[in-house]
Amino acid sequence: MKRLLFILLLSSISFVFGTLISPSDGDELNYIHILFEWEQQPDAVEYNIQASNSPSFDNLFFDINNLSTVYIEKDAFIWDSNIYWRVKPIYIDESAGDWIGTSMFSIGQSTPPYIDEGEEIESSTDIYQDDLLEDGYVAIGAFRTGPHSFIIDKYGNEIWNSRILLDNEDAVMLNHINEYGNISGYSGLNYPNNTGTKINFDL
Repeated sequence: MKRLLFILLLSSISFVFGTLISPSDGDELNYIHILFEWEQQPDAVEYNIQASNSPSFDNLFFDINNLSTVYIEKDAFIWDSNIYWRVKPIYIDESAGDWIGTSMFSIGQSTPPYIDEGEEIESSTDIYQDDLLEDGYVAIGAFRTGPHSFIIDKYGNEIWNSRILLDNEDAVMLNHINEYGNISGYSGLNYPNNTGTKINFDL
């Protein structure tokens, strides 16, 4: 009986190795403010995180140390790009462990220009008084080029979009966000019978 119990106990022990959680390998994102998350490593006091446009990490977007297992990067990335990222633990004696792993994700394209009578019209933002800018974001919904939505920061930079779907299938256009974060808008899903849909977006 003791031998059977020992075998069962030994077989239930698993060795846990940390993994990169988000963005997942192969993800295609529709935003440029990226949340990185990974599993906690034993005895780590901080983590080194690197992101690059190359799997060999010779050209880095950033190389930073972070105290937690979550990091948000708001400035390094652009639309229509591939990013490789990795994390390693840093210990109390300032030595570093092995890389937890390497993961690759892509960022899709930004909202394309509108086509009006065969002419491309780029969206633009003009700021006349910087001192009047407030923190926050502006969400915009549009029907042209297929129903879609996008969010800009206070400087007019696009940071998220719902992706452009020219055939209106699964297209989403938001037109109101209330004080509780509830979103109202239009969906092309099953048009014209049912234009309501439940969607999940990472913001």
